Parts: sequence; structure tokens; C-alpha cells
Amino acid sequence: MKFLTSLLLAFISTISIAQVQFEKTLEDAFTKAKAENKLVFIDYYNSECSICQQVEPMFDIKEIGDFYNTHFVGFKINTNSYLSRKDVDFINQKGLRIDGVPKFIFFDYNQNFIHYSGIAPDIKSFFDVAEAAIDPAKQLSKTPELYKAGDRSLKLLYAYSSYALLFGEHELANQISDDLFEVFPKENLNNLSSYFLLKNAVFTTENGFFQHWINNLDKL
Repeated sequence: MKFLTSLLLAFISTISIAQVQFEKTLEDAFTKAKAENKLVFIDYYNSECSICQQVEPMFDIKEIGDFYNTHFVGFKINTNSYLSRKDVDFINQKGLRIDGVPKFIFFDYNQNFIHYSGIAPDIKSFFDVAEAAIDPAKQLSKTPELYKAGDRSLKLLYAYSSYALLFGEHELANQISDDLFEVFPKENLNNLSSYFLLKNAVFTTENGFFQHWINNLDKL
């Protein structure tokens, strides 16, 4: 009987390890991250959000749990709960302007911002976001220095636009949208990528993407 009990406990323990682990407080998360030399991963969500509800079961998938527990210390901020007010204040104090949920936010153990992304309820999205967070070449926090160094690739500019919006730097976001139009292949202005940039990275009627589409509504 004792053997069966021990076997059952070991099995339950194995299951729990496979899940993404979340600390009870933000302070605990940063303390543990420092001790283990990991990033802090924050699941920023709202319990009433339908997409958030679809994301939640993904944390129980073993391959996601193994990867996230290896590289990150997790914490949850539920924007629907008054108990999270202190944690939401932490996000605001860092200057982040979160425009919706669900979002994944990453900090180093010294509480410096590292990366940020929306998330979809599929395995690929979970791994794409996690791998970007641990890759210095893909971290959103690195976009200002890459831009300053002269990188004007579409990928970098779109990421930098996300960074500018995240920190409420609207003039910078407008400058980047002009940069995006300058480097965008003009022969592709009628395609989906052009519309995607218009929708997500253009905020003035003077921008080239807006001017193109307002004059080509039949193609929109």
C-alpha cells in the first residue's frame, strides 16, 4: 500500500512539473529568478477574456511546461481582480502601456524590461514568444539600439513600432511608420502586408500607407 501511495505521489509530481509553474507573489518570482538566473515571465490576462480562457489550458501542455519552467519563473496578473492592483501598478510604474490582453511580458531578475508580445492559443505561438524572449537579437528591448545602429529592415521597424507604442512614444511611432513606408517595396503596396502595416503601425493620415489605400479603396 505504501509503495502504491509513493508511486501515485511520484506520478502526480511528474504531472505538476510538466505544467508551467507560477509563483504566488511578484516578489517571490523575482527572488526565485535571481537565485536561478532566469527571466521573469508574466502572463498578463483577464479572467473574463475569451482568448485568455483559450490560452489558459496551454500552460498544462508538457512540452510548453518543460520549456517555460527551464527558462523562466512565471507569475500571473489578472486585470479582472482587485487583488492584482499592486501588480498592475508595477507594470504602470515601468512605463508600459498595455493595450489589451492576453499579453506575455518578460523582465530580467533586476526588474528590467526585456520582451513583450501578444499570444495566441497554439503551441507555435507559445514557443515563438518564448524563444524571442531569450534571444538578444529578437528581444523587443533591443530594438532602440538596433535602430540607432542603422537597422531599417521591415522586421526591425515593425518591432520598434511595437516598442514605441508600448512605452507611449507616439511621435516616435509616427516616425517609424514613415520609415516603414520608405523601405516597403512599392510594388507590394496592394498586398496584405501593406494593409497589415496600415492597420497596426500607421497613426496619421499623412503617412504613405494611408495615402495609398485612401486612393485605392477599390483594392482594399
